[in-house]
Amino acid sequence: MKNSWAQPSLSRDFALLSAAIFFLLFLVSAWVTYSAYEDHTQYVNSELEKESVRVEQTLAWQMQQAEYMLTSLGRQIVVEPTHDRVRLAQILKSFDSKGNLYAIFSWVSPDGKLIVSSNRGVLEEPVDVSDREYIQKAMADNAWKMSIGRPIEGRVSNRWVIPLGMAITDSTGKFIGIVNISLDIKVLTDQVSDLVRREGISFAIVSKTLTPLAQVSSDKDFVTHNFPPQKLVDINFSSRPMGLVSHGSLFWGEGNYAYYRVSNDYPYIILLGYDPRISDETVRNLLLGRLLLLFVMANFFLLFLWIVRVRVIKPVLDMTDVTAAVAKGEPYRPMPKGGPVEIAGLAAQVEKMAEYIAEKKRVEDELRHKLSTRE
Repeated sequence: MKNSWAQPSLSRDFALLSAAIFFLLFLVSAWVTYSAYEDHTQYVNSELEKESVRVEQTLAWQMQQAEYMLTSLGRQIVVEPTHDRVRLAQILKSFDSKGNLYAIFSWVSPDGKLIVSSNRGVLEEPVDVSDREYIQKAMADNAWKMSIGRPIEGRVSNRWVIPLGMAITDSTGKFIGIVNISLDIKVLTDQVSDLVRREGISFAIVSKTLTPLAQVSSDKDFVTHNFPPQKLVDINFSSRPMGLVSHGSLFWGEGNYAYYRVSNDYPYIILLGYDPRISDETVRNLLLGRLLLLFVMANFFLLFLWIVRVRVIKPVLDMTDVTAAVAKGEPYRPMPKGGPVEIAGLAAQVEKMAEYIAEKKRVEDELRHKLSTRE
């Protein structure tokens, strides 16, 4: 028996219910996927923020140590009764033995000439460093205040360093020179990387003019690949001192997480990135657990639909066909076994009705036969 879709029927309602359930499962799957992506993004953002804080704290600690050493070195120079260059070289050398983080210690005369260094002693030919940014800044700033320069290749050490300078005055307030420390970038990078050994996380430190300072990444072009200069230039660091520059995509293999943090006290920006391959694997593992639960729910709904179809709708349709055949005068055909007890009870009543109709027809046929023989 065919029914119009406009008419209420079990078949129509079953089809609509099935479509609604599958559509609901699709929506739930989409929501679970998006939710997993959002949770992963928050997790990565939190982890990158924690690592950026650790890098900044390490960098700040090294700068504080450098400032302390500059101050100590300057005070020892001031208390010397004479500013003999040989004695200055001995003082610088004594500080140089305290660790390999500092490439060299040096002394710059008031006219901007580097005349003594810890690694070469008294220079026969002074090196003019008056053009160096940090030297000019140290001369212009207040005495006993550390000035930080951009990374340079030392003219004396021939190593890439972060130059730090401090103007020194004697007890009368007279400017007597500048004491310098050069932080070895390679050693500084190694020390920071010892703290940031998280799988998948790479980092770099750049100046606010985007000059590279230190980098720990398997990708030699980590900064340019993850932090296009225009993106960093467009950021208002005053209102947004930290945050994600870019984030991963819902589609695996596309997009990556890149995070920046502006140092609070020093002219540097910390850049961190998260390996896209590890990010995708993490999202897959996160989705696997959630989709597994959804899969169990989907199987439950499918089982429910199968039970409704097999135990309710199909027996009703079979019962309809049997009843229709009986109404046409055809012999009763037994219902397929396995139906619910309610359908079996209905089938038994239909069978009795069919037997009644057959018996009534037999009696009528016999009566008609008797009447025809009398005539």
